Amino acid sequence: MILPLSFFVAALFQSHQTPQAVSPVTVYQHCNYEGWAARLRGGNYTAGLLKDVADYRRKGVSSIKVAPGYQATLFPRDKFKGKSLVLTSSTDCLVSEGFNDRMVSIRIKRIR
Repeated sequence: MILPLSFFVAALFQSHQTPQAVSPVTVYQHCNYEGWAARLRGGNYTAGLLKDVADYRRKGVSSIKVAPGYQATLFPRDKFKGKSLVLTSSTDCLVSEGFNDRMVSIRIKRIR
């Protein structure tokens, strides 16, 4: 069965109304959790799935919130390739991690 993108992407908005249990990761356009935001459910997101997430491909991701008990692994290339960045907590600016506007694919999983 092929699931629609809406199954994976809970919402595209700037308010924070979706429970973290449903969408444990939120990516943001700018540092300090500003700009557009997209809440992501657990799972694997290639560039093909992320291309519909707001202006993700054109403007990139600069900050990320990760709910307790979850892990987000960011990759600089499609299909989970390249040197990854593993996060188990929120990061208000990916510049300090050397990953600003570099996320092309992401894996989100529950770790506890």
